[in-house]
Amino acid sequence: MRRAIPVVLFVLCLWLSATPATANTVLAGNTAGNPAATPPIACPKHPGNVCWSELVPKKVQLLSDCSAWFKGVLGAEYKAADGWKFNYMDGNDNMKGKFFVDTYKAYDDCAGRMGAEIRVRFIPDADSLIKDVLWVSAYSESWPGHAASEMDDRDRLPPAKQPGAMFGPFYPFQDEDQDPPRWQTDYQYDQFYDKPGDPCPTPYTVTSLRFETYATWWDDYYNADGTITDVGNDGHNVYFHEGFKWGYDLHCVPEPLTMAGLFLGLAGVGGYLRRRQRM
Repeated sequence: MRRAIPVVLFVLCLWLSATPATANTVLAGNTAGNPAATPPIACPKHPGNVCWSELVPKKVQLLSDCSAWFKGVLGAEYKAADGWKFNYMDGNDNMKGKFFVDTYKAYDDCAGRMGAEIRVRFIPDADSLIKDVLWVSAYSESWPGHAASEMDDRDRLPPAKQPGAMFGPFYPFQDEDQDPPRWQTDYQYDQFYDKPGDPCPTPYTVTSLRFETYATWWDDYYNADGTITDVGNDGHNVYFHEGFKWGYDLHCVPEPLTMAGLFLGLAGVGGYLRRRQRM
């Protein structure tokens, strides 16, 4: 009986170590996609085909701590040798509040804008030590013959849009801080907003994108010229708290009438070949 106690304790420790951290930030608002998918529409870019966007997952999902995939993508692009230090605050209660989803919907005009529109605000609790956050987001994308994971940072923007966008691993359209002389833009940084902008995929294919977006705090700040003031001269410490998962699939397939015509045509050819074999 005495020998069983250490075993039980060992198993209990393993279970506790494997249990995800409890989130101090909750998810609220319009978390379910509305609409979760757009109706298939005739595609002007690919005549004879229809296209639509579909939210995957259909509901925004709360992430209590950063995934191993996210840490790998972030660490591959931003190195400690360049001064970046990432601290994962699993279970830390310095940040309390809610991620309020104002918008999560599929979008498709098939003229250059497909995907998802999402708008999420961080609303701190009264006793939250962190009132303002910076967003850091990563994504994976796949279509036939292609699979990649990237940070959704300034480098993902077209060159013409990079001036004025935030540097580093941060989502590019946000303020660093309200207090001058720190860098200012016209974007409200406690709000994460991403609008659709993907092209229609090649017919007969599906393009998939999955995102993880996290609220962070850091101990430095950007200047108007884009340089970083390293407060404390101990590197650029970024502290990661809770986040959320979202994404979408893009479809482009032949119109139903086109498929029916193709099927009847193939059936006709098959019948003709069978008749030829009997002759």
